[in-house]
Amino acid sequence: MEITSILKLIVWKIKYFGKLKINITRHIRKGARIKINNGKIIIGRGLGLNYNSQISANGGNIEIGKGVNFNVNCICVSHNFIKIEDKCSFGPNVCIYDHDHAFDENGKVPGKFKNEDVFIGENVWVGANTVILRGTKIGKNSIIGAGCIVKGEVPNNSIVTMDRKLIIKKLEKKRKNINEN
Repeated sequence: MEITSILKLIVWKIKYFGKLKINITRHIRKGARIKINNGKIIIGRGLGLNYNSQISANGGNIEIGKGVNFNVNCICVSHNFIKIEDKCSFGPNVCIYDHDHAFDENGKVPGKFKNEDVFIGENVWVGANTVILRGTKIGKNSIIGAGCIVKGEVPNNSIVTMDRKLIIKKLEKKRKNINEN
């Protein structure tokens, strides 16, 4: 483990005394953050938290199992409850939220959220640029393809992809009339 990882762990344990339980990590890279605001975070042994990734308990609780790895720019934010079981891997730019903004006929209601738990089973691999929304349960040994937006239940041993079609259109060249000034 790198010396910077050790120092970050010490600072976080002092800052969030009683609200953060974290075991020995694999690595915590530059810019990685753990934030707790009226919540609690429990992290198992062997966490990998890459550059600019963030785990944030904003009134909610987060439980992360052993051997979990977050690639660069991942975010995991809880207002309710998020549980990630052992040996899960998250590609770059994965976002996990257990909440959405509340809204009514006048638009977004400031400071109000709709909350539902998120559960991610053991040995799940989540591809780059995926968003996992409130109320999602992903079964163990599943693969979530890059670029998916996931809400709802994914059974154990599943592969999830989104139907994406590449649409290519030819640009028509506009010719400038020689006589135009």
